[in-house]
Amino acid sequence: MVSVGEKREVTYKSAMFKFFALSTDQAPTEEYEGCKILNGSFLKEINTGKEYLYDEAGKKWEEQP
Repeated sequence: MVSVGEKREVTYKSAMFKFFALSTDQAPTEEYEGCKILNGSFLKEINTGKEYLYDEAGKKWEEQP
């Protein structure tokens, strides 16, 4: 289950998100609950400690070093 720690509305129907999830969860791409996920949104896997930033153009999560 993916949970939202923070949501910052940037424009109508798009937002910067901070997600927390397990590595086995399906990370959202493109949209979450009707809001477009913007570049720089953050995802942390709570069981592995891995952190990701969202690449809006590629519609994927990029692992951070």
